Amino acid sequence: MRTSCHATTSPSLSRVWFVGALCVWAAGTLWTEGQPSPLPRLDVWRPDGPVLALAVDQDVAYVGGSFNYFGPASGSAGVVRREDALATGAFPVLEGTVWAIVEDGAGGWFVGGAFTERVTQQARLLRVRANGSLDSNWRPDLQGTVLALLRDGAALYVAGDFDRINGEARSGLARFDFPAGQLATWNPAPNNEVHALASDGSRLYLGGSFTSIARQNRGRIAAVDLATGVLTAFNPGASGSGAIVRTLAVSGTTLYVGGDFATCGGKPRSRIAALNTLADTSNALDWNPGAGDDVYCLRVAGSRIYAAGGFTSIGGANRSRIAALDPGSNSAVPGWDPGANGIVYALAVDGDGLLVGGAFTTLDDQPRPGIGRLDWETGALLEWAPRLSALSPSSSPVVRAVAVAGDFVGMGGTLASSGGVPRSRLAAINLVTGQPTAWNPGASGDVLALALSDTAVFVGGRFTHIAGAARTRLASIDRTTGNAHPFTANVTASGNNGVTALHYGASRLYLGGTFTAVNGQARANLAQVNATDGSLNTNWNPAPNGAVLCLAQDAAQLYVGGSFSSLGGSNRTALGAVSTAGTGRATSWQPRASDDVRAMHLVDHWLYVGGDFDTIGGTPRRRFAVLDASTAEALATWNPEVAAGSGAYQVQTIAVSGKVAYAGGTFSSAGGEFRTRLAGLHRADATATLWNPGANAVVRRLVYGTHHLVAGGDFTQMGDLTVAYLAVFSTHPFIPAGGLRLGADRTAEITVWEGDLPYESVEVQVADAVEGANWAPLGSQVANGRPKSWIDPNAAGSAARFYRAVAW
Repeated sequence: MRTSCHATTSPSLSRVWFVGALCVWAAGTLWTEGQPSPLPRLDVWRPDGPVLALAVDQDVAYVGGSFNYFGPASGSAGVVRREDALATGAFPVLEGTVWAIVEDGAGGWFVGGAFTERVTQQARLLRVRANGSLDSNWRPDLQGTVLALLRDGAALYVAGDFDRINGEARSGLARFDFPAGQLATWNPAPNNEVHALASDGSRLYLGGSFTSIARQNRGRIAAVDLATGVLTAFNPGASGSGAIVRTLAVSGTTLYVGGDFATCGGKPRSRIAALNTLADTSNALDWNPGAGDDVYCLRVAGSRIYAAGGFTSIGGANRSRIAALDPGSNSAVPGWDPGANGIVYALAVDGDGLLVGGAFTTLDDQPRPGIGRLDWETGALLEWAPRLSALSPSSSPVVRAVAVAGDFVGMGGTLASSGGVPRSRLAAINLVTGQPTAWNPGASGDVLALALSDTAVFVGGRFTHIAGAARTRLASIDRTTGNAHPFTANVTASGNNGVTALHYGASRLYLGGTFTAVNGQARANLAQVNATDGSLNTNWNPAPNGAVLCLAQDAAQLYVGGSFSSLGGSNRTALGAVSTAGTGRATSWQPRASDDVRAMHLVDHWLYVGGDFDTIGGTPRRRFAVLDASTAEALATWNPEVAAGSGAYQVQTIAVSGKVAYAGGTFSSAGGEFRTRLAGLHRADATATLWNPGANAVVRRLVYGTHHLVAGGDFTQMGDLTVAYLAVFSTHPFIPAGGLRLGADRTAEITVWEGDLPYESVEVQVADAVEGANWAPLGSQVANGRPKSWIDPNAAGSAARFYRAVAW
C-alpha cells in the first residue's frame, strides 16, 4: 500500500519547518515523499529565457535576463476557461508530448501521447477528473504512443503506435469500457499506426499508415463495427509515396479525409478528399479542393469544412495553413483568410468560435503562440488568448490537441507552461508563493545587473527603454510601483556592450561594464553616479582599460574585478581596489590575479573571489579564493581546487552564508568532490558540503536570501529535474531523499541535514498523524553544520509515522 505523505510549513510554529514524512505500515514497508533542500522548489514559476541578474531582499527576488514570460512548470497539457482563457491551474504535470485530448463526459479529460506524469510516473494514457486530479484507479499499461482518442458514449477508443495494453496484444487500436475502464476484447488489429478516428454512431472510421486490418487489405482507411470491432467492407483506399491519413471528419453519409496522399477513393486527390460512406469502394465524391501540403485536421461546422495543416494553398486559393471550404464546390470560402505562420495541427468548434492549435506564433498577423480562437463565420481573430510557453528562448509552444468540456478548454502538445504572465526581461518573484508579483517594468533589451536601495531597483544592461521611459543601459525603478524614477544616467556603449555590474552604497551608485561614456561624458568601463538623480561624479574616474565584471565595497574602498590590466592610474591585473573619494585612484591593495575575475563577495574582512585565474594573492588558487581585504593575501587554509575535466572553466558567481560559500559557473569539481556547475564549500576548510544539485549549463548568478538560495543562469536541468533558468533552494533543515530508513529491528532511523542558517539546535519530532498532530520530540542535537541522525524505537508500533525537523 502506498500513501502520499506531504510536507508543508506550519504557520503556528515560526521556527519549525516540515521537511519530510515517513509512513511505516504493518507490513514493514517504507515510503517517503518530500522535497529536500538539494532539490529546487518545483512550485516556483520559471522564465522562458536565461537569468542574467539577481537581487534578493527578504522574500522577494528581483530577476533580470533575456526572457519575455514567467509561468508555472505545468507541463505539456492544461485547462483554460472558455470565458477568459485564464488557466485553472488544476492539472497533472505531464512531461513529454501530448497528441490527443478528449472530454470524458463528466467534466474531465482523457489524455494520450508520449508523456510521463511527474509524480506517479503514469505514462501515455490517463484520465484527469473534473477537479484536475489524476484518476489513480485507472492505470492502463500501454507500451508505445497514443496518437488519437475518441469517446463514444461509455466507450473510449484509443489509437496510435503500440502493440500491447495491460499485457494483452493490441496493435495500434483498442477500446476501454467505462465506468470501470476495462480493456474490451474488441481487437481489430491494424498492421501499422492509426492516426485518426471518427464515428457515425454505428461504425468507427480509421485513418493512418496501415495496409491491412484483421489480415485483410485496407489501404490507410477502414471502418469497423463500433460494438464488435469486426471489419466492414468499406475499403476506399488512399495511396501515394509515403501515403498517410492524418485526419477524418464525418458529416451525414460523407467522410472527409485529410493527410498526405495522391489518390483516395479510386480517384486522384491531393491530400484532401470526400468519400461516400454508403459505397464501399471507388467512393470518392466529386469534391476536390486539393491542398498544396499535408492536411492535419478537418472539422465540420455549419455549412463549411474547416481544414488545417502545413499548406499555403487549398481550394484554388492562397491560404496559409488554415482555410474554410465550401462542401458544394471545390473552392475556399472567399474572404475567410486569417492565416497562421506555422503548421496548424488541431481544430475544435466552440460555439461561434473555432479553436486553433499548432506550431505557429502568430494568427491573423497577431501574436498567438500555439493557440487562438477565430470567429468561424468571418475568420476574424478573437481576443481569447491563453498564455503558453515552451520555457525556452529558442522554441515556441506547440499545441497538437484541443477539446472543449463545458466551460473549459483542454489542450496539449509540446509545451512547458500555461497560465503565466508576460515579463519582459525583468520581474519580481515572491519567494513564499513562488509567483511573480504585480511589479512589471519591462525592458527593451537584456538586463545584466541589479542592485537595491530601500526604494529603488537599479537596473543595468543593454536596453534603451524601461518601464515605458527612455533609459539607455541604466535606470532606477521604483520598488513599489515599477515606474521609472527621474534618474538619468544614460550609458554609451558599442554593439551588445553595456552595464554588467552595479553596486549601491551611501547614496552612490557604482556601475561597471564595457562602455565609453555616461551622460555624454567620457567614462571607460567604470563610473560613480548620484543614486537619486543619476548625475555623474565628474571627479571620480578610475578608467580601467578593460571590462568590469563585478564590484564590492568596504568602507572607503571599492573592489573592482574584471578583464583589465590598469585601474585608477596603476597597473592592476583583473582585480584591484580604488578609493571611493577623490578621483578614484588605485589603493595599495594588489592581489595580482593571473586571469579574469568574474565574481566577488565581501564578508567581514574576507573577500571571496571567483573567475578564470590560476594564481591570486601570491598563491596558486584555481578559480576560487579567499583574500584578506586588507593585505590582499590569499587565505592559506582555504583552497577548494575548482576544476574541470577539460576545456575552460570558471567561477562566475558567489554567495556566502554564515557557514557556507556557494559557487556557480562552468566547473565540474570543487572542494575535492564532483560538483557540476554548483557547489557549496564549508567556510571553515573549503571542503565540499553534501549539497549537490548539479546543473546542466552555466550558473551565472547566486544570491543568498533570508530563507532561500536563488540561482539563475542558462541551465534547464537540476539533476534529473527539469528546472529552467531559475532555481530556488530552501536553506532550512530537511530530511533528504533516502534519509528515512526502517531497520531490521523495526526501528526507524531519521537523518537530518541541518540546512544553512545559524541555528544553535536541531530537533526531530514525531507524530502518528499530521492533522491535529501531537508532536513528540525524539531529542535535540547541537547544530554543527553536519548531517545528524535520530532513532525512533517505536516506529513499528503505529500504522504510520510522520517526522519533522525543528530548529532554533
